[in-house]
Amino acid sequence: MEFLFIRAAFLSLFSFEFLNSIKVFKLPLHFPWIFLAVITSGSWLVWEKIYKKRFDFSRLVAGLFLFQLFSDTVAGNIFNFYGKFLWYDRFTHLTGGAIIGVLVILFLSNFNKKSKWNFKLSHLIFFAVSATALIVSFYELWEYFIDAGLGFSVLIDKYDTPDDILFDLIGAVASISLLAFILRKRGYFSPNSIDSNTK
Repeated sequence: MEFLFIRAAFLSLFSFEFLNSIKVFKLPLHFPWIFLAVITSGSWLVWEKIYKKRFDFSRLVAGLFLFQLFSDTVAGNIFNFYGKFLWYDRFTHLTGGAIIGVLVILFLSNFNKKSKWNFKLSHLIFFAVSATALIVSFYELWEYFIDAGLGFSVLIDKYDTPDDILFDLIGAVASISLLAFILRKRGYFSPNSIDSNTK
């Protein structure tokens, strides 16, 4: 039943964004509705893949995805929190970076546990932060393309991109460090993967 609710939440949000993109609904937005629909559907597909693989953190991933999507689409755009509160853009980038960081460290720790990688915990943290930095950089390039190439007013000012990346990384480093500590306590890392100087 809970997974039916998760799918219903994804479907409802995607449908709302898609209907706005084809002008059935006509809520004004500084961001293309179709791209929000693509982000939502992409998040949904990633979650479905995680669920079908029977990863033990599928509920957490669904909750994080839906929290971020509703924070952005519903609170940020529909209720105009981005326009009403100067801090809200930083908040969503902080949480967005934290969520990406959580996903990356979960995947890396899961594969490290089930494979013969045997990476040190410090290496996994480094890889997770690096992967998150790469992902958020690509997202910011995409935002710049939408703003400069397609004429949407996505960027707030000339400091928007570095400011976004900074808060993405702050959120990522915090969530990765915290989750790595929790996973270590729960035995996701063998003693060798923590203390060994190999690999």
